Amino acid sequence: MKKYWVLFGFTLSLIGCGGDGGGPSQSISPAPTVTINLSQPKVTVGTSTLVSWSSTNATSCAASGAWSGAKATSGSASISPSAGGQSIFVLTCNGAGGASSAQVVLTVPIPVKRSSYENKLMAGQMLGPVPVPPTQVIPSKNESERITAGVAMADFFQEGSLSAVVFSNLEDANSMGGLGPSWATGYVYFFKYINGLWVNNTSKILKDATGCISPRKVLVADFNGDGKPDVFASCSGHDDYVDGKLPGEHPRLLLSQSDGSYTNIAFPLNCYCHSATAIDLSGAGYADIIVHDNSGGGLIYFVNNKDGSFTRDQTRLPGSALPFGMTGEFSHGIWTVEALEITKAGKYDLFLGGVDLINCNCGWSWSSKIYKNDGTDRWSDNSVIELPSLPGKVDVWDVIYRDGNIYILRVDFGTTQHVSENMKPWEDDSMAIERVNIQTLQSTVIYEHKSLFSNGYTSVIEWIIYHDGKIKNFYNYPEIEAKL
Repeated sequence: MKKYWVLFGFTLSLIGCGGDGGGPSQSISPAPTVTINLSQPKVTVGTSTLVSWSSTNATSCAASGAWSGAKATSGSASISPSAGGQSIFVLTCNGAGGASSAQVVLTVPIPVKRSSYENKLMAGQMLGPVPVPPTQVIPSKNESERITAGVAMADFFQEGSLSAVVFSNLEDANSMGGLGPSWATGYVYFFKYINGLWVNNTSKILKDATGCISPRKVLVADFNGDGKPDVFASCSGHDDYVDGKLPGEHPRLLLSQSDGSYTNIAFPLNCYCHSATAIDLSGAGYADIIVHDNSGGGLIYFVNNKDGSFTRDQTRLPGSALPFGMTGEFSHGIWTVEALEITKAGKYDLFLGGVDLINCNCGWSWSSKIYKNDGTDRWSDNSVIELPSLPGKVDVWDVIYRDGNIYILRVDFGTTQHVSENMKPWEDDSMAIERVNIQTLQSTVIYEHKSLFSNGYTSVIEWIIYHDGKIKNFYNYPEIEAKL
């Protein structure tokens, strides 16, 4: 018995020493592993996707990023996004061996709203007043190519982020900054905003980049009912009379396709069209177009036929804005057409602003007006809000409505002075932002600027946006910051 115990004790000693003279062994727990997946990595607002996850060697998990809270070590959950954008779902799991994380990105294309005006507002609120794509990023070698007014923003690449469509202007060498002849057709570009820079990505979604002569206002709306942003560009053509009349130009229509590309269509209208607006009255994804032809066509309403074509319907429009027989001249000097939700919820009133000449009986003068929606999506001369004029600021170029006030962008070219004194373009131009209370019609100038800005750019601003409690613009001039 004594020999047995001695032997056993020796054996235990060997085990305790590890059998090789080293220290005691230590058990090491493996680190957790985490896997996370989405059943559909890209969905639209109103639909859902399933996020599922699993882990090993984990005792607890926690969510962060686009979701939060404690999670089981494995499971799934339905995600129904309420807004467009990119969302990152992060899952971190802990165990005896430490912590591990995994993530997945959900892409939700930014939805298209019912009107082009609402799409513009959304772009301003989301992206803010970033500089438009500058001339130097245009891949053209033509030094006369410029970006003037033809800019709009939407989620054209369906990546949950805003991108830009740009219609460039090709001006004749003798053109006075757009006031003289512009004979050449410009081009269409699509840009992505990446890390503070505009990157040209046109070739990825557009084969035919034909633009127009003198692009003016560019609209974003859904014209073919596929839920993606389409584009309508109103164009005026050059400002030089040919055989006693303005030659005009065809607007352009860019329609999204199922493969992510865009088709480029010449709209079947030849006009001097400075402004337009688009409205999806039914909410079914087929926006109608209202455009004004300053060369004699007057205000025109195009009903969407839901097959890529449009039909005129003048019965919806006020008689005072229709053509009155002037040939080769302005039917009315209307520079701004906009559909605004002012007097009736869910119904669009019609704002028309133009060459606002006080005490002028000129046939082309036009005082700014709001035509109220009669409840059947028609506008007549029987229900009109006449807005006050602003002395010294003739042309109405853009408008924003917010909280019972309408904000009007007014510019004055000083064209007569340029001609009489041989001044350079923009030398005596000025602009102002006017606030008008819809109920009282009280007018207040909240911003005014004359001559060039400090960065050397012209004082003429094309379009205004609302961002961060202020009226600003897409060109990001540092001086423009009109507080509401």
